Amino acid sequence: MKTEFKWALIISFVNFCWLVAEYLLGFHDRYVAIHPYITLLSITIPILGIRKALIEKKLFESGKKLGFWKSMQVGALITVICAVISIFSIMLYFKFINPEYSHFMVEYTVDKFAGAGKDVAHVRIEAQKYYSLKSFMQKSFAGTMFIGLIISFVLALFSAKEK
Repeated sequence: MKTEFKWALIISFVNFCWLVAEYLLGFHDRYVAIHPYITLLSITIPILGIRKALIEKKLFESGKKLGFWKSMQVGALITVICAVISIFSIMLYFKFINPEYSHFMVEYTVDKFAGAGKDVAHVRIEAQKYYSLKSFMQKSFAGTMFIGLIISFVLALFSAKEK
């Protein structure tokens, strides 16, 4: 269990650093149009982290025998811990690092859809819901769980084949 906590903390910290780096490099304001593509690259963080955790678990704790279910348990526990931590990371980011992010994204969305002839009032209401702190916390938790469990499953399959 020590390995899982260690790697969950490492993955969460690196993910938070990635979020801050995106902000500092302008992907949350000046270059927001390419932000979704840059964010996709962050998928490598949990892949590498969970993989390293499985290797560490295999070498130091399980005597080199780590089957599918044990690998899946390790990955799932890391995922759950990371999902909980992600909520606090989002709160920290929204409250202290970039408190204007929601407002900026709402205005960006309204401008984008206004140019397309959409109802600005309706777009503003929907954008305010979508870019709220609560919404980001929910999406962060759910996204971390979804992606983390898929990564865990795939890595557990490979781990079982290596056995």
